[in-house]
Amino acid sequence: QYPLLASTMTAGVIIFNLALIYHVNGIGSSKNKDLLLGKSRVLYEQALQLLCFTKDSGLTFLAGAPAATCDLIGMAALNNLAQIYPDFGNEREYISCLDHLMLRAASVDTERYGNQELADAMELLKNTFASDAAAATFISRPLLWAPAA
Repeated sequence: QYPLLASTMTAGVIIFNLALIYHVNGIGSSKNKDLLLGKSRVLYEQALQLLCFTKDSGLTFLAGAPAATCDLIGMAALNNLAQIYPDFGNEREYISCLDHLMLRAASVDTERYGNQELADAMELLKNTFASDAAAATFISRPLLWAPAA
């Protein structure tokens, strides 16, 4: 019904997955770590731009799995960006990502999903992201988030 919205969301998810590939490879690389993590950072930011547009541009009709996708990938991208920024010595962006992650988690409205099982799962995930982000602001860096295989 909304092909532009679907395309934007799909592109955001694909870009997030590309970022995740670079991120995981960057963590495991000693030689190309900065290059891979740099690419990952740019891709996470692009995914966020696409998914935040989808969520925040007044598209309140978005419901069900598409809404959950925007919510989940948006929180995951913020979480993973927060993990990368300290590698580039950017403490301010690290804290900013964690703050945005906590705000984003608090703004997730699972009632619009129209599916109690999906809503329950997202409640657990958003609470985990928020509590991990809150703890990380005081303790250390958040864990890399990737979808379960």
